Amino acid sequence: MRIAVIGPGSMGLLYGGKLSECADVTLIGNNEENIRLINENGVIIKRDDVSKHYIVKASNGVDIKEPFDLLIMFTKAYLTEAALEQNRELIGENTYLLTLQNGAGHEAVLSKYVDEQIQRLENHLKNAPNGLTSIYSDLKNGRKTEVDYINGAVIRAAQKHKLAVPSHEMIVHMVHAMEGINW
Repeated sequence: MRIAVIGPGSMGLLYGGKLSECADVTLIGNNEENIRLINENGVIIKRDDVSKHYIVKASNGVDIKEPFDLLIMFTKAYLTEAALEQNRELIGENTYLLTLQNGAGHEAVLSKYVDEQIQRLENHLKNAPNGLTSIYSDLKNGRKTEVDYINGAVIRAAQKHKLAVPSHEMIVHMVHAMEGINW
């Protein structure tokens, strides 16, 4: 899979470095000096007392003409549209666009660049069994649900960090109580 990370700041470098272990990753940015340094030295991610070195390509995007499979946006929110416009050639018919940026409402800008994909997703959701979640569908059809792997995962993570998530606990208990009941 070819992935472009647009916005190689702290989070872009972190995700780009980690993803480079399993994908062909290119960091896309505007700072020519940072691009040069990344190409010469790679990305070093430090956690606790351990440093790990990742070999990742960096570019300003101008020299790349082939679309990527996935573009991950890490620019400042107010730079999203300019970054997408500047890198329009990186987006192809089958390119997925993912934002992990701060804030909300990014879909309005992203939709200008991936209308076709959004339409396909809307069609998929409309054609889902009555547009219902899998848990609801399983309950309705008397099947065991995956609630332990969805909300239950949140509970386990919270317990690990000594956090309370009473709403997720309630959902798990309610769903288990409804399993096996013929609706």
